[in-house]
Parts: sequence; C-alpha cells; structure tokens
Amino acid sequence: MQPPKNPPHLRRAGRNGAGQVNNKVDNEKKLRSQILRKMEAQGWVKNAISPVPPSWSSENMRDWSHVTSSFIDSAFRVVEINLDSMSVKGKLPSGLNNSLPYLARLILNDNSLTGPLPSLAGLFNLQLVDLSYNNFTSLPPGCFHGLESLDSLRLDNNNNLAPWTLFSADVTDSSLLTSLSLPATNLMGSLPDTFASFTSL
Repeated sequence: MQPPKNPPHLRRAGRNGAGQVNNKVDNEKKLRSQILRKMEAQGWVKNAISPVPPSWSSENMRDWSHVTSSFIDSAFRVVEINLDSMSVKGKLPSGLNNSLPYLARLILNDNSLTGPLPSLAGLFNLQLVDLSYNNFTSLPPGCFHGLESLDSLRLDNNNNLAPWTLFSADVTDSSLLTSLSLPATNLMGSLPDTFASFTSL
C-alpha cells in the first residue's frame, strides 16, 4: 500500500520553501563574494604604498582619503586612487586587475614607487593611468591588454624600466586613447602602426 500523497497545496508549498532556501543560499554567497572583494581591494591598496595615510585605518573605504568609491552592482567599489605627489614609496603588489575590477582612474605620479608594474590587463573601466615620475623596473607581458575605456596613459620618466616593446596587440582595444606619454621609459623600437587608426590620438 502506497503512502498517501501530499495535497497539491502542500506540494506547492514544499517547492516554494525549497526556492526560498535556494534564494537564501544565493544571497549568502553573493554577500560573501562582496565581502571578499572588499577585503581584496582594501588589502591591495593598503599593501601598495608606504606610508599609509591615517584615514586608511577605517574599515569603511569610503572614509579613506585619496580613494574614491561608487555604488556599482549592489556594493561600493573603488573607482579612483589618486596619490599624486604624495611622497609614497614601495612596490605595488600583483593582482591589481583582480582586486580592483571597477577602477577607472589610477593616479600615482611623482612618487618613489619601484619594482614591477602590476598588470592592468582586463580593466575595461580604466580611463586614466598616470604612473609618470616613478622608479618602476619592468612591465609584465600584456600589461595593457583589454583597456577598452582607456583615454590617457602616462608612463614617462620611469628611467629604471628594463627595455620593453609596445606591440600592436597591447593597444588594439584602446581605440579611445587621446593622450599617450612614454618618453624616458626605455621603450625599444617604434610605436605600433595601430595608433594610425586612433582618430583621437
């Protein structure tokens, strides 16, 4: 003898209950992901420079001086780091493009930053990069791939850079460029022909 089946309204309730549980799990996963993203962003920024500004001791990055956040995709994301002429030093850690995926403006000019430049590849929101007048020593391969929104790139006066070449593949996606400054960077060879099709440059 088979056990009696639940009435239809109970079966529906059971399915709805399962759906509510799944939604709760999804929301918890999303929240954990947002927290991890925030921790990654905070960790990258804090590890990037020395000395760290006093306001960066706050757990809320919106209170940090020289860092701008915007509410994007249900969370506050870092969109600008501006440390222009702040006498900061140190080596930028790798993972910038993973920790700060919504970054639009990176302004670190006129400081004493050294070591390899972290890859900027894939930062499709990145519009302005000013790394001029520092002491970077190398550029990773494909550093500038996928910068679809890039408007201005300044890397000039990094005299300690190892000789490097700018290939067409590095800048193919950056057709919006209006300003490019690369003197005193040990750039080898000529600029790629790709720039001839950049009407705004």
